[in-house]
Amino acid sequence: MRPHTLALALALAAAPIAAQQPAPSKPLTTSDSGRADLEDRVRQRFALVVKQRVGLSDEQMSRLQQVQQKYEQQRRPLALEERSTRLQLRGLVINESAADQKQVDLLLGKLVDIQKRRIQLLEAEQKDLSAFMTPVQRAKFMGMREQLRKRVEQMRQRGAGAARPGAVRPGAMRPRANRPRAGLRRP
Repeated sequence: MRPHTLALALALAAAPIAAQQPAPSKPLTTSDSGRADLEDRVRQRFALVVKQRVGLSDEQMSRLQQVQQKYEQQRRPLALEERSTRLQLRGLVINESAADQKQVDLLLGKLVDIQKRRIQLLEAEQKDLSAFMTPVQRAKFMGMREQLRKRVEQMRQRGAGAARPGAVRPGAMRPRANRPRAGLRRP
């Protein structure tokens, strides 16, 4: 696997994972500090890839980073609230015959409310992005984010083994149009 492919895979994986992790409640240790440094490097690499693929100027990138930071600060607690709600719901319905129907109904309503708030955040973010990005740039950026979300979810489902070098197929990070066809190799 080429080093930049691995770095990109890490970049794609680290941003949402870090966003869903609760802030550490203890002082940073050397390993925590190393992780933070790695996450910073990964975010920087991801930003470069976004800039290139989406075709953003330096000014647009600066504004994009501001918008992302603003909305990530709102998405993070929403993701944690959703996770907590889903865990509570799972705990209640494990034993279906003993499940508190009223509590299950309340939690289901809370999940719907969380989804509504997520949509409101997306709408507000799109409005902010439209102030400095074209619709095509916004669509490309949203596509990259969705691809990132799917890859992170796949890595989570595979477990710890997905983090090993070689777990990401060579060429998997290239845009589809630039990938060689199955069985064909580029020189």
